[in-house]
Amino acid sequence: MRRCSAAGIARHSSCTSWNLIISGAPLLTVWLSPPSAVLPKLPLDINDAPFSRRGHWLSLSCAYEPTGCLIGMRTARGAVIHKTLLTVEILREGQSVPSELRVSPGSLLLVTEFGDIAFALTDTATLRIQTVQGVVLRVQMVDQPYSSSLQCEPGRWHLNLNASRTRLMITALSGELHGHAPFIAGKSDTEPARLDLSVAPGEKDAELEITEFESTWMRPAKRMTFNDICVTANRDFDAWFAAFGDFRAESCALARRAAFVLWANTVPAGGNYASPAVMMSRNALIGIWSWDHCFVALALARAHPEQAWEQWWLPFKLQTEEGMLPDAFTESYRDYAMTKPPVHGWALRTILKFYHPTEAELREAYGALERWTTWWLTHRDDDGDGIPQYNHGCESGWDNDSLCCGGLPCESPDLSVYLIQQQQMLATLARRLNNEADAARWDLAAHQLKERLIAHSWQGDRFIASQSGSHAIGLQGNCLRQFWPLLLGKELPDAITSALLKDLLVTGNFRTSHGFATESTSSSYYKSNGYWLGPIWAPSTYQVVEILDLHGLEDEATRAMRDFVQLCERNGFRENYDAVTGDGLCDRGFAWTAAVCLDFLRRLA
Repeated sequence: MRRCSAAGIARHSSCTSWNLIISGAPLLTVWLSPPSAVLPKLPLDINDAPFSRRGHWLSLSCAYEPTGCLIGMRTARGAVIHKTLLTVEILREGQSVPSELRVSPGSLLLVTEFGDIAFALTDTATLRIQTVQGVVLRVQMVDQPYSSSLQCEPGRWHLNLNASRTRLMITALSGELHGHAPFIAGKSDTEPARLDLSVAPGEKDAELEITEFESTWMRPAKRMTFNDICVTANRDFDAWFAAFGDFRAESCALARRAAFVLWANTVPAGGNYASPAVMMSRNALIGIWSWDHCFVALALARAHPEQAWEQWWLPFKLQTEEGMLPDAFTESYRDYAMTKPPVHGWALRTILKFYHPTEAELREAYGALERWTTWWLTHRDDDGDGIPQYNHGCESGWDNDSLCCGGLPCESPDLSVYLIQQQQMLATLARRLNNEADAARWDLAAHQLKERLIAHSWQGDRFIASQSGSHAIGLQGNCLRQFWPLLLGKELPDAITSALLKDLLVTGNFRTSHGFATESTSSSYYKSNGYWLGPIWAPSTYQVVEILDLHGLEDEATRAMRDFVQLCERNGFRENYDAVTGDGLCDRGFAWTAAVCLDFLRRLA
């Protein structure tokens, strides 16, 4: 097996020229200015995963125009309607210059016949751009309400993007910067700034600095060279990726792509983020939902156990006094209108194999998990039958699936399964804290909930969900989540296990050539682009693989992992995939998709 982490970086005459070496073969190659015919196709597409850097709010995406590439600079701050702050275009005599895109973790290049225009992010809040003689670098501020632009001094402009809750200082470090932002009488606004950077006569290049700041811009005492910025970013990523260990040689490129999504989706601590946070996406679904983070943590656990622990903890820092976790949150916004399923005890079982918390951390985790478990059993059991309920389909995580079609509130079997696993985790934590009385209490509670679940929801051939109170079943479809009691492994009676596994694996039901559909393809509820009514998802696949492993079906588990990896290889890290065609659907550059893919690649190695 060859090691996939970078064995070295071959550096040429500028940081805009890179070979990222893996076992002697380049993975991501960024050339200074070779003939376009020899430019390789790169595995990283910023339309799938925007170009960013760990610890940054800013990212770059690309819109392909007929003659070239229009770069958009976006913010990942939450509760902001206007995400795109400005665009960058390369012009010659007023016309867009044809260009090709090349990317490494440390830099993004637009390759033109005149030379390369290079973009790099520092380790703070700054974008640096180098341009070349013969072209104009145009920076266009995006129009938004209550915005203004002003020239502070020759070569420096202040852009106030009020609707985006940010400001930008744009400084020409070299070259000539000319701006246009007329005042709008009667509004105290200006028109969106248009800034043009060109190379000064007799010079070879020019450089622009764009810094995001919240309150007051401070002139840097010292600036890194452009080359050093690129070198530092590449080394940071390579060291971070190397911790994941060995992959098969044919999987190296995909593993790096998956790792880059997690690395680049990480934003700084602050506000509601108690630690650096891996957001789900830098595209549409910016933020964290209180179960998505668990799948990211599981992928990080082996390589970066401390970061995995921090990811697992994120929503618990926002836990209410009653014990509820928010549905979703960003650094500036949190939503308690709903919540998400209690997968946290299930996930913590794996994380603790690699992270070794202090006694104080164990006690804190025990208290938080106890409040979370008790909240469900106390505040989400309206009819008092001992079977907890979801008050909305979104609370299951599977927003619109067919399992709760009998009506709300929904006593769904997976919820009891998660709480059983959480009670078992609490027993484990209690024993580690030398509290045998609490451990015995949680063991008993888990056993009793399992017995209630079987008596309440097992129908002789399947588990069903019913409406709390009336216990009406309604017109249920055929949802993959009905099999989640299999996550209890050998604790289920053999007859139940056999019936469920037979139904799960039958041809033409859930298993397709691409993986396990979330709704049976023969169901009347099935929709090819139906969100949770059919498409293949990362978390459902991860849990199906666990089910297959738990019940000794290693070959089926391996096949499911390989199928999912192939979906990512072919379509990128999409939010979900068409179960029949395998086509990618919904959001792009999705963190839990990349996380599950990376975890599977490591296990398949």
